Amino acid sequence: MIRIPENPTTGYQWSVRDVPSLLALEREEFIPPPDAAPGAGGERVVVLRPAAETATGSGEVVLTLQRPWESEPIDQFRVDVRIA
Repeated sequence: MIRIPENPTTGYQWSVRDVPSLLALEREEFIPPPDAAPGAGGERVVVLRPAAETATGSGEVVLTLQRPWESEPIDQFRVDVRIA
């Protein structure tokens, strides 16, 4: 599970760019803050699981932060994953 701060009121949203084949994207969602104040940020939650019960190996998951109408992200989040 990846949890990363996000404030969609700015227009910027995290999205999954790359997932290694040994993983499957189970769920991706925005979780608003409990107080839901105007303009408050929340979290992007990305849940990954092994693509197969016997999956092993390593790879890199990449998330990008950008506005949907812009071609270049302003930030990236990368994490190495190893399944043994």
